[in-house]
This record gives sequence, structure tokens and C-alpha cells, in this order.
Amino acid sequence: MAGSSAAEVSRPIADLALRSGERGLSLWEYGQPDDEQHRLIVAALTCERFRRLGLGKVDKIDFLPVDRHVVDEIGSIVVTPGETPVPRANQLHRELQWAPADLEKLARELFAAGTEVSRISATRVRGIVSWLDPADVDDDEIREWLAAHR
Repeated sequence: MAGSSAAEVSRPIADLALRSGERGLSLWEYGQPDDEQHRLIVAALTCERFRRLGLGKVDKIDFLPVDRHVVDEIGSIVVTPGETPVPRANQLHRELQWAPADLEKLARELFAAGTEVSRISATRVRGIVSWLDPADVDDDEIREWLAAHR
């Protein structure tokens, strides 16, 4: 299902470990790179880094884009709420609650297909963060941080 109508499921590379409460591999689903959903996810992940790690600077974000049809051929995607301070982005969170053998199969297929990491530069992330409306954030400290980056 390649082409402009194909949804992508992306996994931030720096965030591969399961978090408390997760039952599977955490993913984010969006239409196309740099569409509104993608920008919302990038901004939400940046806000979450600030909340979790207290990082005052904006850094790059690496994604591993995966075509939805590749995932669907192996198993199902479960819609699960994200845990960022951006509720609209949290609606785009997914999990692969798969057996390890199925996750390995996905990894082998991505490697065989030559799937490459997509890096969003710190400069571009700063632009995306400045795009985010502070009203979309449910954390006062992060709203103040966002206001300083506008």
C-alpha cells in the first residue's frame, strides 16, 4: 500500500524500551512525513522529553518509518493512549503487542528492505515546537517552556 495514501507507523529510535504499563512496542501513526499529525507527534515527544528528563534544549528526533501494510502483514496494531502532555498527539499512539518472534520478523523485514532512520534535525524540531499551540498542552510548566520557544 505504498503511495501518498499509505499511513506510516513510526517508532522513535531513542525510545525502544517498554515503559511501565506498556504491553508492547510503542509506535506513532501518521499520514505522511511533515503533515500535521507528524508535526504534532514530534512536538509531543519533545514536550515529553522536557517533562521526563528536564531538558531545556530542543534536540533532534530519530524515527524509523514503517509502512502500515508491512505491519499489518505480521500482526495487528492496538490503539493505546499515549502519555505525552499533548492529548491530541496521544490519540495517535499505537502498540504492537506481539510475541518476540513476530517483532523479530518485523525487524528482519525492515532490515532486508533497507529501511533507514529518518532524522529530524534540532533546527526543524525547534520550528515544529514553535508551531505547537500551548493550549494543546495539559502541563503548565511545559506551556511556559513552549512560550519561551515561540
